[in-house]
Amino acid sequence: MIAYAIIQLPQKLGWIVYDFFVCGMIVPTQVNMIPVFLLMNKLGLVNMLIGVIIVSIIFLLPIGVFIITGFMKTLPKELFEAARMDGASEWKIYPKIALRLSIPSMATVGRYLADGTL
Repeated sequence: MIAYAIIQLPQKLGWIVYDFFVCGMIVPTQVNMIPVFLLMNKLGLVNMLIGVIIVSIIFLLPIGVFIITGFMKTLPKELFEAARMDGASEWKIYPKIALRLSIPSMATVGRYLADGTL
């Protein structure tokens, strides 16, 4: 949903949100390992499943947003405009058009999350 929101936002605001997620990929994960461990230790989330889930989301969300946004930018705007002309709201356009057309990019992100490789 974040990728869809980025491509539907006005140009300048969309780029700001997109850049925020891309900045999450600038610093390598290895640099953050010790500070993240210390933070999770203070929060009492070491050796807990919820701690692993939180850390995984934080480190893997930027690459997922990057890949899916790049794919959604290639989708023709006319598809979304035609759906709006037919009376579909944004809540209908996303699952019926954008989500279904983005299945290949989501499969790529899912494989990356499972293997750690593209």
